[in-house]
Amino acid sequence: MFEVEHVLKNGLREERKDEFKEEFNTWNYAIRGKTLDRDKELRIAVSFSSVEGLLIITAIDINRED
Repeated sequence: MFEVEHVLKNGLREERKDEFKEEFNTWNYAIRGKTLDRDKELRIAVSFSSVEGLLIITAIDINRED
C-alpha cells in the first residue's frame, strides 16, 4: 500500500488510459509513476465517489504487464 500511496502522490495522470464506466456512471483515471526506491513502475486506476471519496480500483506493475 505504501508504494501505491507514493505513486498517487508523485505520479502523473496517464490521460490516454482514462475511461468512462457507464455501469457506474463515473470516470476511472490512470496515474503512473515509479515507487520510492524506483524499483517498480506502477499504473494505479482510481475513481471518485461522493460517498467513499477516492477509490483505488487496481494497481498494475508496468514491468510485468502482458
